[in-house]
Amino acid sequence: AALQALLDAADLGYPRGVMKQLDAIEAAHPECAGWTAARRSQARQFQFEALAELLRAALAVPAEPPVP
Repeated sequence: AALQALLDAADLGYPRGVMKQLDAIEAAHPECAGWTAARRSQARQFQFEALAELLRAALAVPAEPPVP
């Protein structure tokens, strides 16, 4: 559920939403601090497509078709 919410925020290109979800993941799973730090770096650089691709692979969700 947390990764899906993070994916949703990344798909929207919503930096605050991404950071909020990363904060929640890190609070629930402090052992993931290194992973969340890397994802925060991606979000700060507006690399939402790369972040979404990584999350889709983790969730095994097919990519959304391109918008015409």
